[in-house]
Amino acid sequence: MNTSAIDIFCGIGGLSCGLKQAGVTVVAGVDVDESCRYPYEQNVRAEFILRDVSDLRGQEINERYWSNNVSKILAGCAPCQPFSTHSNKIRDKTRTGGKWWLLREFERLLGETSPHVVTMENVPKINNRVRKHQGKNTNLVIQPLSGFVMPRKPKAANNEKRIPRPTPSSEAALARMKAAKPRDTAPEKALRSALHRKGLRFRLDERPVENLNRKADIVFRSAKVAVFVDGCFWHGCPVHGTQAKANAEFWAQKIKQNQERDLDTTSRLEALGWRVIRVWEHEDPEEASQRIYDIVVERKQKR
Repeated sequence: MNTSAIDIFCGIGGLSCGLKQAGVTVVAGVDVDESCRYPYEQNVRAEFILRDVSDLRGQEINERYWSNNVSKILAGCAPCQPFSTHSNKIRDKTRTGGKWWLLREFERLLGETSPHVVTMENVPKINNRVRKHQGKNTNLVIQPLSGFVMPRKPKAANNEKRIPRPTPSSEAALARMKAAKPRDTAPEKALRSALHRKGLRFRLDERPVENLNRKADIVFRSAKVAVFVDGCFWHGCPVHGTQAKANAEFWAQKIKQNQERDLDTTSRLEALGWRVIRVWEHEDPEEASQRIYDIVVERKQKR
C-alpha cells in the first residue's frame, strides 16, 4: 500500500524532507507563516496550505488528499515550548485552550481523519494525551532518535571541540570586554537617529522571522528589510578589523565563527524573501541611512 503524509505545523519542511527521504509521499504541509511557502514548496515539492490548524477540518483532508487505498500518515510536530514544562513559568495563557491549544487542535484532526500512523515530537507528558486516542489495533511507540541520528549533546559536553575561553590578558582588557554592549551601541544609535530624521520607523533588536533564531538590529517588517550593524573587531572588518595580540588563537576563531554565522543568517533570511543590509560601525551614519532608506522605499513600492 502506498503511503501519503500530511505535515501539520510544517514550517519550511524539515520533517517533510525527512519523510520523503524515507520513501514516504508527502502530499501537503500546513502552516500559518506565509514566508514558509517558498522554501517548503521548493524543498518538498508538495502543496503548502496557509491555514491556522484550528480552521482545518479532517473531512477536507480525507476528501482532498487521502484516498481509501493509501496508508495515511499524520505528522504534527507543533512548537513544543507552549506545552512543555517550561511553559509553567509563563503567565500569559490567554489563547483559547491555554497552553495546550495547539495539541488539542491536533488531537481533533487525529480523531477526524483516523490516520494509520501518527508521528509527533515527544516532550514530557505528551504521551498521556496521545494514549486516549489509541484503539484496539493501535500501538504507541516512543522512539529515541539517538539510534538514527547523532544525538545533540549539551554545550558543556562539547567543550573539548572549542578553544577554552582564555584568561584576560590584563584588568584593562577585562574591563573593555565587560563594557562592550550587545545592543544600543553608539554606531547603532547614530544610525537609528539618521533613519528617524528621514521619516522611517522600525523595530529594534528582534527576529525578522519568528521561528528563525536570529535577531537583527533594525527591522522594517512591512518592507522585509533587516539591518545589522556589525562591529569592526567582532565581525572582522576588512578595513578596520584588527588582530588581537593576546590570546590570538581564541579571538581568531571567535571572529571566524561570527563571520560564518553572518553569512548563514544572510542566506537564511534571503531565502525567505528578506533583504539583508549590513552596516559596519565605521560607516558614516548619514550615508548608511540613505542607502537603507532607498532600499526600504523601493521595496515598499513594489509590495
